[in-house]
Amino acid sequence: MFPINTDIPSYGVDTHTIENWQWFQAVGHLVATELAAKPRGTVAVLAEEERAYWLALIEEQYYLATAPIIEGEIYLAAAALARDLVGMCGDELAYMRGGLASWLLNQTTLQVEARQLQCWQTLPTYAGWDD
Repeated sequence: MFPINTDIPSYGVDTHTIENWQWFQAVGHLVATELAAKPRGTVAVLAEEERAYWLALIEEQYYLATAPIIEGEIYLAAAALARDLVGMCGDELAYMRGGLASWLLNQTTLQVEARQLQCWQTLPTYAGWDD
């Protein structure tokens, strides 16, 4: 089994955003651990948020990935790694963290063919972002 990447990239310019970013990532790591224990291709479905989360295997590590659910379908064209969701305010991150925490309690899932969820072959890098 491949390890789950648990790095928390730096993000935020104020205490509120920084703390919510770190908490969102930490709860995301718990969700990733739960998904890793399930068959490949398992998707965490957050119906109230209209969002899905799954594990993306990139360079022999798992990363938590997410995409919106639009009209009942996972919109993979808008998929992103949870570690790359910069640009969100602290309140948005807190809302998303709450959705993930709620999922940990009810664990609504969907089974999808794993290769359909493989949106990245290498870890994305973004010019101009500091690590």
